[in-house]
Amino acid sequence: MKPRLEEMRIRPAKNGGHNVQHSYVAKPRLAKGAMTGGMMMDRQAPEEFNFGPKDGNSLMKHIAGALALKGLPGAGKEAPPEEEPVSA
Repeated sequence: MKPRLEEMRIRPAKNGGHNVQHSYVAKPRLAKGAMTGGMMMDRQAPEEFNFGPKDGNSLMKHIAGALALKGLPGAGKEAPPEEEPVSA
């Protein structure tokens, strides 16, 4: 089963692209051994993904996939048409 995403950080990279880091929710487990006696939290190490300055479409697909977003521009579909602002 895929770990549940807790946090996604997107930072600009020195090469003009972006670095994306995924942090996941810790999973509780019963500690084993005579000296323990309680619950432990297993936390998966964060994953790092790097995108170059020309990888904007790949970056958008990555974000949409990680957050389960649909209809995000660059996520395999055309951008939805922009709506005209409503005048009051």
